[in-house]
Amino acid sequence: SGWGVFGRRYDGSGNSIGGEFPVNTTTTNNQLDATIAMNATGEFVVVWSSTAAPAGLYGQRFDQSGNAVDGEFQITPPSGYSQDDPVVAMNDSGSFVVAWRDWGQDGNLGGIFAQAYDASGNAVGSVVQANTYTTNWQQTPAVAIDNGGNFVVAWESLGQDGSDYGVYARRFDATGTPLDGEFQVNTTTGVIQS
Repeated sequence: SGWGVFGRRYDGSGNSIGGEFPVNTTTTNNQLDATIAMNATGEFVVVWSSTAAPAGLYGQRFDQSGNAVDGEFQITPPSGYSQDDPVVAMNDSGSFVVAWRDWGQDGNLGGIFAQAYDASGNAVGSVVQANTYTTNWQQTPAVAIDNGGNFVVAWESLGQDGSDYGVYARRFDATGTPLDGEFQVNTTTGVIQS
């Protein structure tokens, strides 16, 4: 039914390990915009956007042998808004963080949100909003996590640096508590920084 998300594993030499496999178990409507993160032991998590009810972002964890761990899980609680552009990062212990663009939840066009998870796939804290500047568009998130579970989210923001899109970021501790305010990454401000 519509689009689905599939994967295939490869060894360090680029040789395939087994055949392709389905990632999503919900098959109604479309599952798309897949993104993936892996740790040093080969455990990985796949995140995607789904238009099946309830629409939103979903994920599935896999062990180092490519076996699904637990079931697919919903990342974004139903909010009445649309979520897309998911990104995910995983650390060596298997903890991970997902960030995405949420249409309208920050009160004005697109905003950037994130959710941290522990190595067992349990949500740590609640969904956090990364951007505090909410005028115009915030989009195209990127995320990274360290081995202590601290993470940083970066994104593009329209008009905030005075000239088209600029790049901004915000740091969080392992519980999802902000370590400071959002900050500008780019110093060159002419035209588009993306």
